[in-house]
Order: sequence, then C-alpha cells, then structure tokens
Amino acid sequence: MTKAELRIKYKTLRKGLTDEVIHDLSIDIANQLLKLDIWQFSFYHLFLAIENQKEVNTDYILNILSVKIKML
Repeated sequence: MTKAELRIKYKTLRKGLTDEVIHDLSIDIANQLLKLDIWQFSFYHLFLAIENQKEVNTDYILNILSVKIKML
C-alpha cells in the first residue's frame, strides 16, 4: 500500500471509534510511555491531536511530561 492509501485506510478506521474508545486507548498509550527508557532526555516532540479527526488525545502525554519536568 502507498502512504496515501494507508492514510485513507486509517482515517476511515478512526471514524468508527467512539469517544470512549479514543479516551481509553489514549490513556493506554500514555501509560505505555511510562515504561519506556526515555525519561533522561530533555526534549520531546509531540503532535497535538486534531479532535475532529479522532486522533489520539495527547493531553495525557503532556500531563506526564509536565509532571516529569517538575520532578527535575
């Protein structure tokens, strides 16, 4: 599949997700990040979600980063 075809496929799949599922999966992703060995770094790159595109809610990740920064 081409990149354009994959974008269409996953955009269509996201449209089928409920707000509750997006919320639950977004929290699961944020919790999985806590297990990674990345917290010694100073800079992180994070895309902000486009809510009407039903993307992962990255606010949870931002909250984790905020807490980690305060701990330094």
